[in-house]
Amino acid sequence: MDNIRKHFSALAQDEIVYLDSAATTLKPDVLIQSINDYAQCVGSVHRGFGLTVEFEQARSDIAHYFNLKPTEVIFTSGTTASMNIVAFGLEHLIKQGDSILITDSEHHSNFLPWQRLAVRKKAHFAKIKINKNFDIDRESLINQLDNSVKIVVLHLVSNVTGYKQDIKNIVAKIRAKSSAFIVLDIAQGVFDTLDLKEFDCDFYAFSAHKFYGMTGLGFLLGKESSLEQLEPLFLGGKMVDSVNWDSCKLSKLPHRLEAGTPHILGVLGFQRVLQWYKSFDPNSLNQHLRALTQELFDALSKNPAITLISSADAKNIVTFVVDGISSSDIADILEKQGIIVRVGKLCSELLMEKLGHRSVIRVSLAHYNNKDDIQKFINALDLTLELFE
Repeated sequence: MDNIRKHFSALAQDEIVYLDSAATTLKPDVLIQSINDYAQCVGSVHRGFGLTVEFEQARSDIAHYFNLKPTEVIFTSGTTASMNIVAFGLEHLIKQGDSILITDSEHHSNFLPWQRLAVRKKAHFAKIKINKNFDIDRESLINQLDNSVKIVVLHLVSNVTGYKQDIKNIVAKIRAKSSAFIVLDIAQGVFDTLDLKEFDCDFYAFSAHKFYGMTGLGFLLGKESSLEQLEPLFLGGKMVDSVNWDSCKLSKLPHRLEAGTPHILGVLGFQRVLQWYKSFDPNSLNQHLRALTQELFDALSKNPAITLISSADAKNIVTFVVDGISSSDIADILEKQGIIVRVGKLCSELLMEKLGHRSVIRVSLAHYNNKDDIQKFINALDLTLELFE
C-alpha cells in the first residue's frame, strides 16, 4: 500500500526496514503536523482560556469511532495505566475468597495488576485454559464460572502469537452464566475497526502508539455503569467538584478518573490520526496486511531450522526461534543490516515458559509495510543464518 506508505516520512530512510510495529507504530505526517500546530496554542483545557472545546470534541470523535459515549472514554498514559486504574478501582468490591480468572497469555501490563489485587484481597487467582491452537477453552472457562468469580481478564489479540480470540462468542458464554466484570486488552487489535458495544465487555484498554498515535497516551474505555463503580486511583485537580477538610465530592465521568492535566497534544493528535485513517479503506488496508503476514509466514515455514510460534492466521505478527542460535544474536545482526525486529520474552514470561522458549524473535507489520520489506527481511535473515553455519 504505497499510498499510505508515503504518509510516513520516517520511511524515507531506505536503509531502515521497520518490523516492530506491535511494540510501537511509526508516526504519520498528519500526527507530526498536529504536534507542531497544537504546540503553538495558548492555554490548557478545563480552565479558562484554552483548548477545552477542541479537546472534548476529540473525545467525542474517539468515542464515536468505537461506538461509545463520550463519558465512556477515559484518557490515561497507556494500556498499563488503564489496567492499573481498573484493578485498583475494583478493589473495594473484591473480598477474601472471591476469584479472578485470567489466561497465562496476557502481557504483563494485563497480568501483574490482577496478580497484586488477588494477593492484596486474598482472592483466588485462577488460570483460564488456552488450547494448543492458542484459543481460549470455552468449556473449561464456563465450568470455572461459579458465584465466587468477580473478574474475568482477557485479551483480544496476543502480542506473542498474534492469535485473535472470538471475543463476542466468549463474552456471550460468560454473560449467560456470570455477572463478573469482563476486562479486555485490545492493544494489539486496534488495526481492526472495533464496535465495542458488540463485544459487551465492561472495560477495554489500549495505547495510542499502537495505532499511529503518540507515546504517553492511553485509553480506558468501557460501559458507563461499570466505569462509575471504579474508585479513582489518582486524586488531584479537575476530578473533584468540591473539597472540604474531611472529604471531597468527585466529578462525574469521564473527569472523575482523569486527575491532573491530560496529554493534550496526544489527544488532539490522535483525533487527527483517526480522521486520516478513515480517509483510507480500512478493509483494504487490513487485507493487504494479512497478505503480507501470510507471505512472511510461508517463507519462514520453508526453513526446517525455524520453529514458528505465532498463529498461522495472525494478521500482522510472526514470531519464531531458530534451532541452536540465540535469538538476541540474530536480532543484533539483523539490526546491523537495518532490519528492526523485537527480541526477548515480549513481556509475557508465563507464555514463554509454557512454550518452552527463553527468548523469541517477533516480526510485526503495519499498513505501511510492503513486499519489498518482507523480501529484505528474508534476505537479511538468510545472510545472518549463513554466518552461524
